[in-house]
Parts: sequence; C-alpha cells; structure tokens
Amino acid sequence: MNFFLGVDGGNTKTTFLLCDEEGKVISYARKGGTNPQSCGGIEEMLRILNEGIKEISLESKIDRKNFISYFGMAGADRESDFKMIKSALARVGLRSFDLQNDGFIALRSGTLDGKGILITCGTGNTNFASNGREVKRVGGLSPALGDGLGTNLIASKVTSAAVRAKDGRGPNTILKNIIEDKLKMEVEDLISINIKKEDPVPLVIESLFEAAEKFDMVALSILKEVIEEISRIANIFRFSLFPKRKKVKLILDGPFFKHAHPLFFESLKNYSWEGYQIVVPQHDPVVGAVLLAMEREGIGSKNIAKKVIREYLRIVKKEE
Repeated sequence: MNFFLGVDGGNTKTTFLLCDEEGKVISYARKGGTNPQSCGGIEEMLRILNEGIKEISLESKIDRKNFISYFGMAGADRESDFKMIKSALARVGLRSFDLQNDGFIALRSGTLDGKGILITCGTGNTNFASNGREVKRVGGLSPALGDGLGTNLIASKVTSAAVRAKDGRGPNTILKNIIEDKLKMEVEDLISINIKKEDPVPLVIESLFEAAEKFDMVALSILKEVIEEISRIANIFRFSLFPKRKKVKLILDGPFFKHAHPLFFESLKNYSWEGYQIVVPQHDPVVGAVLLAMEREGIGSKNIAKKVIREYLRIVKKEE
C-alpha cells in the first residue's frame, strides 16, 4: 500500500498529514513555521520539517522512505526559491516529493476538482486560480510589492487608525477602546510585545469586527478596503480564466476569513458578487497537499477527497 504525506509549510505553523491510498488519515503533526525567509533560513526550515516527519514516522510506525510527499511552502515564490527549497528537501530521505507554493495546495484543498479561485488571508496573502488547464497567480510576495491582504497588514491598519484617533491625527473611532480592553494594555505598548511569545494580531482583528458590528465608520472603512481588494483579485482571475463561466467557486482561506463576522460576508455578497460561489473551508490546506501527492501517483477521485476531508475534520480538528 502507498502512503501519502502532505505538508503545509506556512509562516507561523507547519502541518503534516499522512494518509493511505484509500484516504484514511494515519497520522498528523503540527510544528512551527517553515518559510525560510522568516524562520531563520533554509537549515532551520529543514530542521523543523525533519522534526515533524520524524514524529509522523514514529507515530505511524512507517519509515519515511515509504512516503510519497507533496510540500506546499510559504516562501516558494521565485525560481531561485524553488531551486533552494527542492535541494534541501532532497536531503530529507523521502520516497518521492513535489513542491509548490502553499497557496496552490490551499486552492486544491478548497475544491474537489481543483478548479476555482483562491484568495488567502493568513499571516500574509497568496492568490491562485485554475480552470483545469491553466494555473495563474497574482501577488503574494509582500505588502511592499503590492499585496493588500494578510492579517498582519490589516491589523497594522487597525492599530494605526486607533493611535491616530487617540492623538488627533485621524477620525474618531472606538477601535482604541476595544483593543485596549481586549489586550489589557495601551495600544502604543504593542510595539514592545514579543510576537513569538504572544501574538496580538488575532485580538486586533477581533476588535475590528466588533467595532464594525457597532457601525464604527473607521472599522467599516478598513473592511471596505479588504472587500475591494478581494474583488479586484477575483475579477482578474475570473475574466482571464473563466470568461464564459456563469458561476465560479471563490475559496477564501486563512484565519481572517475563518473567524470573520457574518457582517463581513453579507457586505461581501452585496458588493457586486454575482457569479461567485463563496466557500470558506473549515479544513486546512494540508488536505490539498495530500490530494496532490495522491494525484501524482494516479490516485484521486471526489470520493477520496471527501473522505480525506471528513477524516481530517473528525480526527485532526477535534485535537486542535
């Protein structure tokens, strides 16, 4: 029997999922981020990956030499990145492996057929789309290179608005009071937080939705910017890859979307969203990595994909 290992190497976490060829989940592990651009370099990436794969191998009692693997890695952006990461992965000792950007496995994870549009809003932002014949990517390199999404970027807009209102440089907003109440500190003190030990971003994003729910105009304005950026990206993909399709699946993945207030999605749907079927997956992109590993060996069907997702939600999600 073949064994398939999917790896989702993100900025802040890396997940490992091992399945058999029938789609049964055998083992799962979670480690720290493995983007070589932010985790400390290629050797640190390799150390964390080896640690996770060792845990999977010990728990499953299956040697890593039997793993057919697929890696979706943050930081795999340019040709030089792929060359460097592939060279490192060749040292891991797997039966075989393939590599793509982590956004690509998220696209596969959010669909049963791999066709649709993916927009992520995790630590950063990655956008992919495929019509089954062509794969296209837009952005996903850095806010300095045009990205307008990502929880860190959105959170910085929220805290900036709060401080500017506090000192009189910006319009009044209740964001300051909500943030300070949630974090139990002055908003300016965020500058001294050790992000590795305590990440304030989830609470800042939560504050944004809470303020928007109370019709705070500054919060609503920030969410409007997010919705407009999603629309711009989606339309680029739709008009280039799906010009004749009446309904296109739009997968919104990442913690921002998974924890968004219903108000956000209502606003999104009301913003000229005819023709899009919005999907927010409750399973993680690592599922897509497993499915892609299977497809490399000619194994794959909607039923297997459904089983992997079902198994993941039953076994893995319960542990998290």
